[in-house]
Amino acid sequence: MVLDQLVNNTISPAYCEFLINEHGVPQGSILGPILFLLYTNDLKNFVMTLTNGHCTPVLYADDANLIITANNTQELSSKAELILKNVITFLTNLNLKCNVLKTNCIFFQLKNNPSVPIFSINIDNVTVNENTSAKFLGIVVDKNLNWSEQTDHVINKLRTGNYLLKQSSQCLNRDCLLKIYNAFIFSHLSYGTFIWGNSSHVKLLKNFSLQKQSIRIILHLKFRESCRGLFRNLKMLTFPAIYAYQCILYVKNQKEVTQYHKDVHSYNTRKAKDYYLHLYRGASEKIIP
Repeated sequence: MVLDQLVNNTISPAYCEFLINEHGVPQGSILGPILFLLYTNDLKNFVMTLTNGHCTPVLYADDANLIITANNTQELSSKAELILKNVITFLTNLNLKCNVLKTNCIFFQLKNNPSVPIFSINIDNVTVNENTSAKFLGIVVDKNLNWSEQTDHVINKLRTGNYLLKQSSQCLNRDCLLKIYNAFIFSHLSYGTFIWGNSSHVKLLKNFSLQKQSIRIILHLKFRESCRGLFRNLKMLTFPAIYAYQCILYVKNQKEVTQYHKDVHSYNTRKAKDYYLHLYRGASEKIIP
């Protein structure tokens, strides 16, 4: 994409002449993201056509992810190399460059499965890094999908937020502290919680404990003082309530992934229009509220 655009840069007290911007748009412009999305809009269709639907591309702004499935590691390695090479060729034809050194891959597997053979993906004599986790849109996705690293990430953010609350509580009133809570505590507790809120029960209790610590700081309470009833007085949701609320909204809005009793059997019972809840064999498979 070539734009005959004149750019005038003025840096006091120096002054430079008009320059012709032959490629792209100035960094930070509003037009840049829109043009980039239009420019790379065909990447998804290209990958789907190339792989006959066996590879699912997930695109968001300038972040591209490819979900590849295979029956064994050897097939997976050859598929990944072929797809990546074709994607790099596609980007090269658009005068875009794929940074292989910043490209990572994750091999998803069940935790109780035996260790799989180590495989590698080589692109232009450069080996793609294999990671156990990666951050996608602010959520840490690990290879076992147990969300343990995501909960650790949130715990660290909550500790930082509580430290900021503690320092600010010495000079700010309650309204200002509540704004800090919403910005640095609640934002992390409520972001994508319906995805990772079913992780380790111990770490989830740690999140709840840090949230209660935030309430004690805002209300200037003692360390061991009970928070029962204070969430309702402040019109706040507890962490378990945030998870339950988001799950309810997801079920309500994503009707195509839910089932009713009438979808499971044809009997006209009193609960035919109620949601069908799957039965679990063990307690570890249940959703932790």
